[in-house]
Amino acid sequence: YSYEHQITLNTPPFGPILDGTNYGGTNDTNLAENGMISETHFFSPTLSNEFRFGYNWGRFAFLQPNANKDLSPTLGLGGIPFSPNEGGLPLGVVYGLDNWGSQGTSNESQNVYQILDNVAKTIGRHSLRAGVSLQAIRFFYRYAPSSLGNYYFTGVLTSAPAVNAPTGSGIADFLLDQMDTSAISTAPNVNDALWYRAGYVQDDWKISERLTVNLGLRYDYYQPYKENSGSQMNFIPSTLGIGTGSGTLLLPSRIQNSVVLGSKFTGILLKDNINVAYTNNERLANAQNTDFAPRVGVSYRLDDKSVVRAGFGIFYGGLESQGGTNLGDNFPFRGQVNVVRPSCNLGNCPSNGITLETGESAALAAGFLNAVSLPGLHASDFNIKTPYTENYNLSWQTQIRPSLAATISYVGNESRHLSTYFDPNTLRALFPDSTASQPLQPFPDLGGIGTAHSAGVSTY
Repeated sequence: YSYEHQITLNTPPFGPILDGTNYGGTNDTNLAENGMISETHFFSPTLSNEFRFGYNWGRFAFLQPNANKDLSPTLGLGGIPFSPNEGGLPLGVVYGLDNWGSQGTSNESQNVYQILDNVAKTIGRHSLRAGVSLQAIRFFYRYAPSSLGNYYFTGVLTSAPAVNAPTGSGIADFLLDQMDTSAISTAPNVNDALWYRAGYVQDDWKISERLTVNLGLRYDYYQPYKENSGSQMNFIPSTLGIGTGSGTLLLPSRIQNSVVLGSKFTGILLKDNINVAYTNNERLANAQNTDFAPRVGVSYRLDDKSVVRAGFGIFYGGLESQGGTNLGDNFPFRGQVNVVRPSCNLGNCPSNGITLETGESAALAAGFLNAVSLPGLHASDFNIKTPYTENYNLSWQTQIRPSLAATISYVGNESRHLSTYFDPNTLRALFPDSTASQPLQPFPDLGGIGTAHSAGVSTY
């Protein structure tokens, strides 16, 4: 059993009011506990069994200063919601100055229990082993990167007219209360669950005094995660072009009559040729069911001083997290509003209409369903390909003297389907710098679509 309680004390660079910490706040708390029990039993000199049970638990909090204080109204900042653990100031990004306010906050927890059992049996020249591994994985997080609002003062609104380059000052924009862009969002409670199951058999066969062969086969099953309340969605692109595309927004059938997407959001989807579909597969993705992993090893003694060894095996990896790309972190489970200024020439630009005094009051009054603008999405491949590595090696070892040996080896690893990050809603061609890019994206009325994509390659 192990126990860790770690408290990190940070000093906000601008003090407890203006904050300015990069992430988290004055007290970041990590609490973790791990326990395991194992029992090995020998039924006979040739038969043994090992049983093991393990449990991991963790709670991790990164809260900004004044997380439980409604501070913004005391400084004249309006249109900023308040809820427990999400108080303080919005994030102010002023080009030419360090950021003030809160970068964001999160609360995370996890628990994993694992059951392992391994059996070993010796029969003549065969050393047989077989086993199973079961893991139940649960994790929860509430990540709020912009629940208080993000304000950007970039200098574009004080740039000189008719000059094809930004010449303004972010500080001047800030003093004039002329904002370039802003964003605000709610934070969903994401509560995910999945299983990992595996089994293997292996035979170490001593064919002769000189030759030993190792034969094994393992099977792995990595289940895609589901959100326990059904609050998640996936985006499956079909076609991607210049200013046009098509795709499907996939949701669990269990929430079809309980979660409202809103007419504005569905209108955005219709405008961008995106179909809404519901499925009984509440994980919104298919696992790969053919993860069989053979292993072969050979050891041959050439003479009393030299031996040759060779091996080959396939090893599957787990479904790795891509940070903020969780399928439960999507609209409408995360309400979001992005307010951008109209396209314009430098020096002749109106602001986005948001001021420090009003903040996101209009969006909050209308509700996130009605105020959604350029919503971004998180997604994953619908048919997931499990990452795997093919490992192979060949070595020759010889004894030079009783106390000295030499080995020469060749080792190779080739990994495929590694998890990568892909955004299908990016430009499909090159355009001049002055070109407005948003209308030329495949889905002009959406923001980024961060997608966990099984396409990475590694060779060693």
